[in-house]
Amino acid sequence: MLFQYGTMAGIMEGTFSGSITLEELLKHGNFGIGTFDGLDGEMIIVDGKVYKTDYYGNSTIQPTSTTTPFASTTTFKAEYKKVDNYTFNNLISKVNDYLNPNYFYAIKITGTFKKIHTRSPEKQEKPYPPLLKVLESQNIFKYKDSTGVVAGFYSPDCAHGIGVGGLHLHYISDNLKNGGHVFDFEIENAQIEISKPLDYFLKFPQTNEYRNLNIDTETLGEQIHKAEVNIE
Repeated sequence: MLFQYGTMAGIMEGTFSGSITLEELLKHGNFGIGTFDGLDGEMIIVDGKVYKTDYYGNSTIQPTSTTTPFASTTTFKAEYKKVDNYTFNNLISKVNDYLNPNYFYAIKITGTFKKIHTRSPEKQEKPYPPLLKVLESQNIFKYKDSTGVVAGFYSPDCAHGIGVGGLHLHYISDNLKNGGHVFDFEIENAQIEISKPLDYFLKFPQTNEYRNLNIDTETLGEQIHKAEVNIE
């Protein structure tokens, strides 16, 4: 089961207030990604530990009392394993013998990344701006020869708006010095592990902030695409 709290549409429109604790989130899995209250950095969950990479590139384990407005988690069980050379752009084609575009999957890549480019936003204060405005001042990190774990999900295109259609990946290095939302990487002789197709459960925030959302559905897909690839 893939459990998701909040929606990408909400994040695009600035619903950044944390309204579920990590303690509650971790009841639904030990592996995942998300963000934190006020959009304070990028979240990655590996082996039940929740890491945050902040705007300055510092990565730390987070207490379970911390809250999130948007996160996805599952209990990771690999059904598919393969060692190969991967880049962000060729990843799907390398594993299309297993991935079906109509299902959700959890994806984990471990090894030493020849290069990996990530980002993390600066913590926001109310009134919150839209995500694309926040990302105008995001911090970009370009790491070389970094050993760690990429974790995230592949979602069907029909889920775009609720989540992110296609790949949505985050990174944490073994030494906690590198991390963030992944938009490019290159790695050789790396092991990729993929879950079996996951059932999907979505929990909506029961907050006035979320209730009062005004989502522009006509431009939502384009906005999410810009947010995922906006690197400068």
